[in-house]
Amino acid sequence: ELLNAILSRYQHNCHEKSVSFRTDIRSGCVDFMSDNDLTVLFCNLLDNGLEAASLLPDSFIELNVGRKSGTSLIVLTMINSCRVNPFSPSGRLITTKQNRKMHGFGLKSIKRIVEKYHGEMKLYYEEESHTFHTIIIFTL
Repeated sequence: ELLNAILSRYQHNCHEKSVSFRTDIRSGCVDFMSDNDLTVLFCNLLDNGLEAASLLPDSFIELNVGRKSGTSLIVLTMINSCRVNPFSPSGRLITTKQNRKMHGFGLKSIKRIVEKYHGEMKLYYEEESHTFHTIIIFTL
């Protein structure tokens, strides 16, 4: 129910900013998380994705969560439109926020949740399609 409420909020926010929003969240895949952790993870991921996607025409956010067949792996993938590569040459994410002191708290919160549940996270930018990719894998 909580995740549905979060996704509904972002569906509305994306619609207001003309960002296409698609999700495929399989039943029971995030039941292992507390409500607080669920909120921190998904709200920060979607806040970051919406901020990047809202800068482009015909932009989108695609969020999928599912169990890898025959395994104990939960795979979360999010792909969102992103106008420019957000990584510096050294591999650090570059902020676009006005208040640079506020930069990085969302990503740090996401990393904290991933680590808490013994997960792994990979972030990368695909230049050709102007998309930012987040892949998080939890082993239950």
